[in-house]
Amino acid sequence: MRDPKESARLTAENETLAFECQVLTSTNRALTAKLAIVTAERDRLKQSLAAIEGSRAWRIVQKLRGLVGRRW
Repeated sequence: MRDPKESARLTAENETLAFECQVLTSTNRALTAKLAIVTAERDRLKQSLAAIEGSRAWRIVQKLRGLVGRRW
């Protein structure tokens, strides 16, 4: 048989660890959701940049920059 004090200590430690696990699981879910939002925004911005850089106006501006010698 276990010592009652040791048993109580282990039970309290187990409850503390279970609570910490719940907090970490909740935090992980929240961060996963935020990551999904940020990833979608990153993909949207990459598509927008590709469209801009592929546009005729962008190419004209780049040629003009080359003529003037200005690099931004």
